[in-house]
Parts: sequence; structure tokens; C-alpha cells
Amino acid sequence: MNKTKIFSGLSAVAIAGFVAFNYNLNAKGDNTSDVNLAKVEALASGEGSGGQASCTCTKDCGNGATASCTGYESCHCNLGGIWLQCDGVVSQC
Repeated sequence: MNKTKIFSGLSAVAIAGFVAFNYNLNAKGDNTSDVNLAKVEALASGEGSGGQASCTCTKDCGNGATASCTGYESCHCNLGGIWLQCDGVVSQC
């Protein structure tokens, strides 16, 4: 066999494997992460209250940087010293 046929055969097998892997990955589900869903829920939760936030957390991270979040239902400031959580969405320094 010459090198061209071997290379062509290996290329075809690699492409077929890649296609099968992607098909299997996409067939498993909706591909939305829990973090993205929490962000959407946090944004939507304020719509019923006229857009008025009920709480805000701000954390000084040092070097002039800050982390903050705004919640419509709940805020937990200074979780573990570096975490903030508003309406289930976590922010970190």
C-alpha cells in the first residue's frame, strides 16, 4: 500500500470518530449548564417587582478591585471571605 491510501484511510476513520462523538454529545441533552440557568432565573426574578432590587452585596477584593451582586430575593455577602451570592448566582473576587 502506498502512503496516500494509508493517510486517506486514517483521515476517514478520524473524521468518522469525530462526527460520532459530536452526535453522541448533542444527543445527550439540552447542553445548558446549571450556572446559566441560575443566571436566567436571577434576571427573571426581578421582573415581577418592577425591577427594584431588594439587596446588594459588595466586596473589596484589594488592589482597587471589587466584586458585587444585586438580588431580588436573597443576598449572602462574604461567604467564605471571597464569595457573594445573590438570588443563587455566585460571584467571586
